[in-house]
Amino acid sequence: MSNFDEYRPPQPERRNRYRKFDGTKPKKKRKRPGAGAQDGSKEERMAQDFEFSSYYGRPVVKAPPWEWPIGAYLFLGGVSGGSGLLAAGAQAVGNAPLRRTTRLSAFGAAAAGSVFLILDLGRPERALNMFRVFKVTSPMSLGSWILSGFASAAALPAAAEVDAATGHKLPLPKFVRTALQKAAGPAGAVAGVLGGPLAGYTAVLLSNTSNPVWNDMKKHLPYVFVSSAAAASSGMAMVTTPVEHAGPARVSGMAAA
Repeated sequence: MSNFDEYRPPQPERRNRYRKFDGTKPKKKRKRPGAGAQDGSKEERMAQDFEFSSYYGRPVVKAPPWEWPIGAYLFLGGVSGGSGLLAAGAQAVGNAPLRRTTRLSAFGAAAAGSVFLILDLGRPERALNMFRVFKVTSPMSLGSWILSGFASAAALPAAAEVDAATGHKLPLPKFVRTALQKAAGPAGAVAGVLGGPLAGYTAVLLSNTSNPVWNDMKKHLPYVFVSSAAAASSGMAMVTTPVEHAGPARVSGMAAA
């Protein structure tokens, strides 16, 4: 094989700046004190001004790729979780008007929030991929299963309330209507149990990211999210429920504040 250097153009011989042509080392020029200073009293600065910058101009912490659908999902998730808790309480004390509005709010907000979540993912099949595994140590995996379980449990009481509000005029077979009325109570209790985790899991998810502010608030962020969920769901209940039946919603709103 031919030598690779044969194809390189000839390079001129470099001059060694540390040696003279005769091989002796040049003498260093001594600087006078104050050389280079304007007033002659200060020594010359050895370091230049510098400005902090990240690696190749990239940010130190990568910004979250989320857009406005995630903000809508966080709000609706809080409304649905808090409404599920209020609906379970109204069911326990027999407050039918408050139970009806909060059941409908719980399912409606959960369904709309799921739409915004899928909209942020871009393709519906990405949402299905979240259910391929169940990992307790992953807030994303656990939150996906909490959302699906809550929405499924909240759908039955909401359907029962719609059927009752329309005077049982929905085109449902009699056995389906009977089963729906019997399953509304247990399903409402399950939605109430999952309402708190639904409102708070997003705080755990955000605090597990590399964002310094969110990560530093990991011990306090769930309180903020649950309080905001209680405030939002209480406001929704006070708007949609008659005043004389909205007392528990007012109490929940004051507790959230």
